[in-house]
Amino acid sequence: MTAPVALSEILQAEKRFPNTTIDAERMANTAHAMNKSKNCRALDVGSGYGFYTKTLNSVGYSTVSINPGKYENTVFEEMNGKYPLPIMFNSYNDKDNFGIILMSQVLEHIVEPEKAVAKVSALLASGGIFACAVPRIEFHQNLYSKYIMCYSYLKHMEVAMARKTKRAKLNLTEDQSN
Repeated sequence: MTAPVALSEILQAEKRFPNTTIDAERMANTAHAMNKSKNCRALDVGSGYGFYTKTLNSVGYSTVSINPGKYENTVFEEMNGKYPLPIMFNSYNDKDNFGIILMSQVLEHIVEPEKAVAKVSALLASGGIFACAVPRIEFHQNLYSKYIMCYSYLKHMEVAMARKTKRAKLNLTEDQSN
């Protein structure tokens, strides 16, 4: 974003077209149901206005949120009561693992997505879930075929869920709740 926006404007837009609310609930709830790690920490990468963090928190996760955007972070703080870490994913480090790592509409903006996926794998707890959504773009199918399985979750995006195993690799998985 290049200009300030108010939470009231974002919520009004969501009333007319509740895309983000629906996506956040579906992705966070599906990832929660699939998380076998018993780890209740979540990482929301590119947290935007905060809908995904809000949903993850509502199902019992302690969520770390990162987002480099200035104006989105102001809305995020008003919605969630805290300010996200204003950094890029490649700058983020944590000594503890996460049960869920969520990226929605983020991976397509990362210059070296393979490094980002490797970092996700290092940060995930064994049995944890990487929930990732990107617009339907041919480029990403090549990346995902190497690491994780995509399946059509919503008409406008591809969503992938990958579970980390004890071998410290991301295994292909599908949402069994649909």
